[in-house]
Amino acid sequence: MLRKMAPQKILLLIFLFLLASYGEDVISIWGGGKRGWEGWVSEGSFSLTNRSRPSNPFPSLPHFESSETETAVLRSPIFTIQGDILRFWVNGWDGRSGEKGKNFFYLCSAEDGSILRTAVPPLSDEFQPLSWLIGDLKGRKVYFSAVDNNRETGFAWLGVALVEEIKKDIPQSKSNLYAVPLSFGLGTFRILTYDGAHRTTPPYLSSLGGGEQGTGAIRSPVFTIKVPKIRLLVNGWDGPRGERGENRFQLVDAERGKSSFPLLLPSAISLIG
Repeated sequence: MLRKMAPQKILLLIFLFLLASYGEDVISIWGGGKRGWEGWVSEGSFSLTNRSRPSNPFPSLPHFESSETETAVLRSPIFTIQGDILRFWVNGWDGRSGEKGKNFFYLCSAEDGSILRTAVPPLSDEFQPLSWLIGDLKGRKVYFSAVDNNRETGFAWLGVALVEEIKKDIPQSKSNLYAVPLSFGLGTFRILTYDGAHRTTPPYLSSLGGGEQGTGAIRSPVFTIKVPKIRLLVNGWDGPRGERGENRFQLVDAERGKSSFPLLLPSAISLIG
């Protein structure tokens, strides 16, 4: 609980920022579903399969999977970003706990191949919907890529069932959905739709996206406090008992850069408000 304050502009520096819940429209399917996989290029062990996997959005249609012990690359056709979110239904592993650091999903610039977005496998045989905020990339020509560089004999493959582009039903100028412009990037933060126990949740930003060992920070836009209380819906850990003192939520004065009201993590995997 915050004490009542005179109105002032502050910046909320947090390690989880909930997304606004607006309606959405799928404006393009770039791979999978009824569109199919025309124009996609695979190298190595990636191949189309009808193998049954839980939560496949189109279980009767083929999806791509790579195999264990072999490397593989999957690449979409080039497309121009027009929406706000790129959502991709994927599964797979990079070691049992994601510790290998060899398997990734990428969004790359078609101009020079530079990596614009990165995601790690969901560490599950079940398909999971992952998302990137792409509103700041509108008009850019890009391609989606899945890269399997893990040659282990187990927990070392990737799958892709659907890649779709989504437009929110509000003007971009009023949307909370955009990539946070930090000079050091988002680090380990990704948009997830599951918690630490892999239970389904509404979309939210989490440092779990890059694995337990990843680091990073996100911040909100600058806003002015006009109410006596601010409520956060958060989850996370900072050691089993919160003893490490390394992860925190905090308010920062936007004009002076001074932090105040540090908030401890709730030491829970479910969202807590």
